[in-house]
Amino acid sequence: MAAGNLLLSAAVLFSGNTYTRLHDIADHLNMPIVGETQFCNIQKQYLFPVVNETWLSMQMAVLDGLSTVDRIVMRGDGHCDSPGHCAKYNFFSNILLTSILYEQIHEERRYIFFACGENVG
Repeated sequence: MAAGNLLLSAAVLFSGNTYTRLHDIADHLNMPIVGETQFCNIQKQYLFPVVNETWLSMQMAVLDGLSTVDRIVMRGDGHCDSPGHCAKYNFFSNILLTSILYEQIHEERRYIFFACGENVG
């Protein structure tokens, strides 16, 4: 694999962009780049494991640092809907002071909302 393919895939992942945006820019520059399938495979095979390993090691470092602290102040937040979007997924995070300790996105199936307080008649 060419180093440029790995670097382009990493740049798109870490900047929050998409392959489509990169492809559009490359088209305007008349610059050949890897195909979308190869791009996704590079991210899955090389980049995602590194990101996950780094995230877990940073999370463990924060947790190890808590063993020396007498008092812990945490805040948690979760939301399962945004205006104009469905409530299929719930995002939940716990924040320890300035460190993000835990984040999770999961499919939401527990909540059932009812329209209450309306008189029929």
